[in-house]
Amino acid sequence: MTFNFEKLIAWQKSKDLCLYIYQLTEELPKEETYNFTSQIRRSVQSISSNIAEGSAKTHSKEKKRYINIAYGSLIELSSQILISNEIYQYVNSENMSKFKASSVELSKILSGLLKSYD
Repeated sequence: MTFNFEKLIAWQKSKDLCLYIYQLTEELPKEETYNFTSQIRRSVQSISSNIAEGSAKTHSKEKKRYINIAYGSLIELSSQILISNEIYQYVNSENMSKFKASSVELSKILSGLLKSYD
């Protein structure tokens, strides 16, 4: 059985970003497990979760609300990655470029999804 949200490019991209972030956060110091690592992982999970949950709503206003939450989680994630990297320098420039490109791409997809619910 396939759920409708699995067909959404926004969900697919957010899932890929989630898998990537889990790999990146493996490099954070173990003392950050309950701080940055946990918060970063919760925010990246929130993106795909809210896209999925919003897709199940019947009214466009509800759908938009969940996409807005997903977008907010993406911005939160970006802030956390940037700050944690300033502190620990665990993301090399190539991986940081990949993260930023994925984030920008997903933000554009979410913006387009929001407009489609108007």
